[in-house]
Parts: sequence; structure tokens; C-alpha cells
Amino acid sequence: MSALVCEAFSPRPRLACRAMPIPQPGSGEVRIRVASAGLGFVDALICSGEYQIKPQLPFVPGFEVAGWVDAVGEGVDSLQVGDRVAGIVARGGLGQYVVAPTHALVAIPAALPFAAAAGCLTNYATVAFGLQRLGRPVEGETMLVLGAGGGLGMAALDFGRMLGLRTLALAASEQKRRAALEQGADIVMDYSGKDWRRDVEAKIGKAAVDIVFDPVGGAMSEPAFRLLAIGGRHLVLGFASGEIARLPLNLPLLRRADVIGVDWGGAMRSDPTLFRSTFAPIAKALSDGALRPAAIHSIAPREAEAALASLRDRKAYGKLVVDMASEHWT
Repeated sequence: MSALVCEAFSPRPRLACRAMPIPQPGSGEVRIRVASAGLGFVDALICSGEYQIKPQLPFVPGFEVAGWVDAVGEGVDSLQVGDRVAGIVARGGLGQYVVAPTHALVAIPAALPFAAAAGCLTNYATVAFGLQRLGRPVEGETMLVLGAGGGLGMAALDFGRMLGLRTLALAASEQKRRAALEQGADIVMDYSGKDWRRDVEAKIGKAAVDIVFDPVGGAMSEPAFRLLAIGGRHLVLGFASGEIARLPLNLPLLRRADVIGVDWGGAMRSDPTLFRSTFAPIAKALSDGALRPAAIHSIAPREAEAALASLRDRKAYGKLVVDMASEHWT
């Protein structure tokens, strides 16, 4: 099979097209013929050697996949050859075939395109876990979304619309603000100015935010926290800015507010059954139209290296998905 291989860690991730053996499923596993593989900021960090988990070189990146069950291992009775599935794998998604345990897979409806399924796996599951399970949203509440033009931010806006929240999206570029507005944000604002917090307060009032959705960190986090209402919730999903925020602990004390860590990957490692119970309702909502993902861009395998660079530089918006059935590998 053909696969895209990371052979060295580098700030500018490089991928080489290589011929590799087709993997064989073991007990409790199935082999997937990959139709689509999602790419995200985490993939860029892993290939640059900046993620907390470093795979042994060389390796095939990619952990979000959708496709057909191609072979089943011993003891598998929940899936059969030909089933349409989507799921999370440890790595290997940028290969034409990949092996995964059945608990990491969900059967998807025929109406759900593979690109949409692969494009929503991590972002939508993370939002469902963080916002729905941990964030305790109430219809009519206000949610502030940092980094709203990225994949996580766009997913948060989609969930916010479905859950009946008022969403305020912050994004630095006009293109990303336009995309956030198209995704259903009620208010869209620029955070590139020094006084963006005061701009938000002038727009919606002081202490008027119930939930902060924060995948950015750095200098954004403290001003965002200061916008919280009494009893608000600040969801920490990552540090795309490259800087871990330092929050004075008197702020959550005085606001009687929660700082909630959303570690979706760690949660799945602790409870392998969590993925299926989380993503199955998402797949149905996507198929039914209750969730409406935007800006899923399908690219050929030969474009994946440039896509990782754009993700690393935070120039990409929406979600990038590699068409693994494409003939354009080199």
C-alpha cells in the first residue's frame, strides 16, 4: 500500500510517499480501507516533535479515519466486511489501509459522507465531551469562542447553535470571522487589538459570558476569563498560541467560576468505550442535519505536507481532510 511517512521531526513537517506492507488485523481488530483521513493542529505538532507524545520514527501520521471494513480479526462480531465506519486510530491514518480495535470505531449512516465523518471525528467529539458533558450548557447562555476560525472553534459554534446558545466568536482574520459568521456565530469580533476585552464588554456588557471555549491559551486566556459571569465555566482545550496561560487564582475565587480541563485524548485512553458513546450520537446528528459542519476541505495526499505547514502556522481555517482514494500521491 501507499502511505505518507514522517521520517524526521522538523518545525516544517515533511512527509514522504512510501510503499509499505498492508497491515493485518489481530484479535478484536478490523482493517479499514481508508477513504478519508482528517488532519489537524495536533498532527502538525506530532510531526514537528512538539507534542507531549512522540512516536518512534519513522511513522505514518493521522489518527482520524473513515472508510470501509476490509478484513476482520478473530473474535469480531460487531462489524463485518463492507461496513462503513469512522474512528480514531493510534497512528497510520495517512495510509491506504489501517488497523483499529472495534471499540475505537463507529458505524456511520450511508447518508454521511466519509469526508464529513473524518473531518468531524476529533473536533466534534472533543466539543461534545467538553461542552456538553463538562461545560453544563443551558439554552440561552452566552459562549465566547476563542480561535473561532479553527477546526475546534467552528465545531463549538455548530454545537452552540444546536444547543441554543448565544455565541460570540473571536478571530484575527477577516476570512476566519466571515467563516465563523457563516457557521452560525451570533456575534463576530476581531481580537487583534490590545483592548479586545473592552470591545467585547462594550458589545455585550461586563461579566456577561457564561462559557469560555478556549483552545488558544497564552495572552488570550486571562482577559477571556475576566469576561465570565458569576458561576461561569472556562473550558481549557489546548494552547494553539504556543504559550500556556498563567491565571491568578483569585479570579476563579471571586467569580465563583470553574476552570475545566478538557483532555479528550486522555479521557479516551482512560476509558476506551468513551469514543463510541460520544461519537455515535454525533454521527446521527450529522446525518440528520442537526449538526452542520462547515469548511471541510478535501485535499490530495500530495498536498498533505503543505497542509501541515498551514496548520502549524495557524493559517488554515475549518477542517482539512485527505482524500486517500485519490491517485495524486506525488
